Amino acid sequence: MAQYSFLKISEDGKNIIKCDNGVTGHIDIPVGITHISSEAFEYCSGIESISIPNTIKSIGRDAFCGCHNLRDVYISDLSAWLNIRFDGSCTFDGLSYPQSMANPLWYAERLFLNNEIVEDLVIPEGIESICDYAFCLYEGLKSITFPKSMTTIGHGAFFRCNLESVQFFDNLHFVGFHSFQECKNLRHVSFSDGASTIDYCIGEYAFKGCINLNSICLPQLFTVIGQSAFEDCEKLEFVDIPSVKELGHSCFKGCHVLSSIELPPSLIRIGAGCFYDTALSYIRIPKSVSDIYPFANMNIYIDVEPGNENYISEDGSLYNTKYDRRGKMLVKYFCSSPNVSIKDVRHIGSNAFSGCKLLKSIIIDGAVDSIGLTFR
Repeated sequence: MAQYSFLKISEDGKNIIKCDNGVTGHIDIPVGITHISSEAFEYCSGIESISIPNTIKSIGRDAFCGCHNLRDVYISDLSAWLNIRFDGSCTFDGLSYPQSMANPLWYAERLFLNNEIVEDLVIPEGIESICDYAFCLYEGLKSITFPKSMTTIGHGAFFRCNLESVQFFDNLHFVGFHSFQECKNLRHVSFSDGASTIDYCIGEYAFKGCINLNSICLPQLFTVIGQSAFEDCEKLEFVDIPSVKELGHSCFKGCHVLSSIELPPSLIRIGAGCFYDTALSYIRIPKSVSDIYPFANMNIYIDVEPGNENYISEDGSLYNTKYDRRGKMLVKYFCSSPNVSIKDVRHIGSNAFSGCKLLKSIIIDGAVDSIGLTFR
C-alpha cells in the first residue's frame, strides 16, 4: 500500500496502528481495514476529512483525539456504520457524559452518506440496533426515522443531536445510557405498545437535559426507568408510566413544572431524589412498593395506599414498619408546622426532615435508637 505510506498498518493489512501526524487534507481509509487502533490518528490536526469504508468493525479509544480541524466524514454503508464498535466511556472529565473520540463525529461537523449530507435519516427496515456513540455530538442530524425492526439504541448514540421528535415501534426494548441526553430541541417522544415477556428499559441519563420535552407516555412493556433518565427535563409536565416497576435515582429530578404523577400498581422501588426539584406537593405510594430511598430536600405530602406491607403514612409523613420489629422508622416528615412532636418512633432516617423550611423545634417523645443525617 505505497499510496498509504503515511499509515502504519499491521502485517495482515487489517489494522491501522498509527498515522503520520504531518498528514493533511483528506484521508481515505483503505478498503479491507477492519480495525483502527487506539490513538491511531491522535493529534493529526491537519486532517480535514476522512472516508470510512464498510469493512471497519471497530475503532479504538481516542483514535481521533486532537483532530480539531476534522470537518467531514464520508461513509457508503449505513448498516456498517451502525455496527462499528466505537470504544468510549460514559464518564468524561469526572462527569457522567458519553465520550468517544473513537468516533470522528466527535469533531466533524458533517456526515455524508454516499456523498449526500446526513440531516434527515431514514434507517432501513431490518436493522435491529444502533451501536454505542453512532451519532454522538453530531448536531447536523435533525430527524430520524426508526424501522419497526429496531430493538436497541446504544449508549450515547444521539447525545446532543438536534432532533425534534422521535418515534419508536413496539420491538424496541432498550434505550441506552445517555442515548438522547441533551437533545435540547427534542419536544416529542412516542412509543408503540406491543406484547413481550422481556422487561423493557429506559437507560440511565437517556433523556437527561432534554429541556423542551413536555410529555412522556411509556407503553406497558417498559418496566424500568434508569437513574437520571429524565433529569433536568425542565418543561416536562405530563408523565404516564403504567407498568413501571423501578424508578432509578434522580429520574425526574429537576423537572420543574411536573406537578402531578400517578405511580402505577406495579411499582416496587423508588430511588433517591426521584422527585427532587419538581413542583410535586403530593404523592400516593402504591401498596406494591417495598423499597423507598430518602425523599431528600423536599417537603411533600405522602399518602401510602392501605395494604402496603412495608410502609404507612400518617398526616403526610412516611414511616417504614419493617425496619425494626420493635418499632417504626420515620422516613420522611411532612412539615406543616414550625413545632414538631415525634412519638412512637424507634429510628429517624437520613433526610427525614430535609426540606422542612418551616421547622423551628422538635420534641422526641420516647426512646429513639438511631438518628440518621436527618437535616442535610
